Amino acid sequence: MLKLRSSLNRDLLKKVLFKGTFIAFLGVLFLFLAGFFFPLALLKTWGLPIVLAGFTLIASGMLPYKKLNKLATSPHEIYCNESDLTFIKSGAPLFRLNIERIAALSFVETKETYGIGIQLKRPPGACITILNAHRLFATFASDVKGKVPDSDLFLPYFNHLSFKELQEFIEEIKQDLPE
Repeated sequence: MLKLRSSLNRDLLKKVLFKGTFIAFLGVLFLFLAGFFFPLALLKTWGLPIVLAGFTLIASGMLPYKKLNKLATSPHEIYCNESDLTFIKSGAPLFRLNIERIAALSFVETKETYGIGIQLKRPPGACITILNAHRLFATFASDVKGKVPDSDLFLPYFNHLSFKELQEFIEEIKQDLPE
């Protein structure tokens, strides 16, 4: 049995932190400038929308970094045995995939993410067993298609070493399977 855990790239963390801090700084700057330079009569009318817009910028800047930090404490996992690959997202089992239905694995790296891409054999058929809420899997699958449209499934934040280990493990299993 093979067990793999996701890992975060320092460059990705730095990039997300820098981008998030910049957006949050814009929110703080917006609140600061509006508080100092807008007349009181204008703030009576537009004060609440200005505060909401400022806090929205601050929150939207820091949320991606918070998600990545949560991933560092509760990583995604892949459990692979002789017949199935199980993907666990943040501690909750998401789906199980029959290994015989995997056509190819690839390591995918883009500007915003990296991980393992899985191509399924055609016709797809019933090869995926959803282990958690269908809505959670649907959100996960649509997220994958948005980030990596060339893969049927994408397992994010697994490094190249994890990809190699999984690829070798699956190749060994497929060699032992009867044709």
